[in-house]
Amino acid sequence: MQTHWAFHNCRDSLKSEIQDYAQKKLSRLQRLLGHLQPSLRKLFLTINRTRQASGDHFDVRAVLQLPSRTLVSEELAGCWWEAIDIAIEAMIRQVHRHKARLRGDWLYRRKNRLREGLLKAGSLPRWNGEQFHRASPYQLLAGRP
Repeated sequence: MQTHWAFHNCRDSLKSEIQDYAQKKLSRLQRLLGHLQPSLRKLFLTINRTRQASGDHFDVRAVLQLPSRTLVSEELAGCWWEAIDIAIEAMIRQVHRHKARLRGDWLYRRKNRLREGLLKAGSLPRWNGEQFHRASPYQLLAGRP
């Protein structure tokens, strides 16, 4: 997987720490996308550090470009490792959901829900000609069923 990094307001030592930590976390994402050629999957990671009175905040944005779709996750946290963890976990959930849509799992589940609904309704009563015999309009007027 091609990974592109963009850092804003980060020291060089912090950049290398972040890259090493994120590479460990990205191995799980790479396993999920193993069926695609490495040249077809591109990951863009942007880490922005903002200084505030309450302390530093890290904004992590991950954009994954696949041949079928582009997935985006963003996270803002006080610690850079926490922001990376949450952003990558959100990306993994999106990849799972996207792969399920490609497989058509929603259609399979919909059919299963219909089958379950029919099973819950119970079996149909046996048809008995006398029980379901409809009276003719003339019999109804005469008062005979």
